[in-house]
Amino acid sequence: LTALITGILIGILFIRRQKTLKDPLLDLSLFSSKALSGALVSLLAFSMLGGASLLFLGQFFQLVSELTPLQAGLALVPGLVVSIAGMSFAPSLARTIRPAYLIAGGLVVSIAGYLLYFLAEADSSPALLMTGFALASLGGGPLVSLGTNLVVGSAPPEKAGSAASLSQTSNEFGAGLGIAVVGTLGMAVYRDEISDAMPAGLPAGAVAAVEESLAGAVSEAARLSGGAGDALLSAARGAFAGGVNAVGLTAMILMSVIALTVIALLRQIPAFGAPQGGDGPGQDASGDPSGDPSGEQSGEREAPVASATG
Repeated sequence: LTALITGILIGILFIRRQKTLKDPLLDLSLFSSKALSGALVSLLAFSMLGGASLLFLGQFFQLVSELTPLQAGLALVPGLVVSIAGMSFAPSLARTIRPAYLIAGGLVVSIAGYLLYFLAEADSSPALLMTGFALASLGGGPLVSLGTNLVVGSAPPEKAGSAASLSQTSNEFGAGLGIAVVGTLGMAVYRDEISDAMPAGLPAGAVAAVEESLAGAVSEAARLSGGAGDALLSAARGAFAGGVNAVGLTAMILMSVIALTVIALLRQIPAFGAPQGGDGPGQDASGDPSGDPSGEQSGEREAPVASATG
């Protein structure tokens, strides 16, 4: 609690100081852009879910499905491959589809992937979560690719570097925050379920180890003889599957919120390849992709670019 309060106070002092500097490290005026703010929040939330899901997937594959570390790593490869594909093809699709709807559509695919997390059980095939991870990664491709460019493209050229650093910081902070928040939620479900299903008669030290983590439960189960070890292991794996279900449910809710936020804040941004002139949104002679010769849209600068940064 002391660390949390101290961090909040330092953050407040940092923001107050940035407001007084002529050339601040963090230009708070950048957040006045809806495109930049919406993309940053969406990237942060998506990174949160990615960090937490990887934390649980690695343990599930090795300690529940009993895969070797090598097999568990290979089980993640399909998700990584389709993630690269999603990020690579998103800019091309954004030439005919408005970024807001393309990103939101991708998030619907991610929701389908996290639905498989929610449906997973201790005896489920590893293929179920492999597919869930692949769908979640594929659906996030447009957000990661286009979102990063929306952040950079929405800032004035002289502040593009600051905007790019905000995007990277959002991703890194989101991954850590996801492990801390969503991971804690999943482990809270695990502890609640294992406390009700734990076999009676375990030593106090063993109980603490089992409640601490699934790895501790597996270690303690190996020390027990007969059916007691099997009962403990089965209970711990079932409880951990409940934690994975909680992560999946949380992800589906948060992904839905992100999709709605993206549509609300970014729907006015036109497709990158919209025809010039006419009634549709496009790039006029001034080179502004919004079709507004002044370079402004609803009082703010919205100038996304159409290439993936990785």
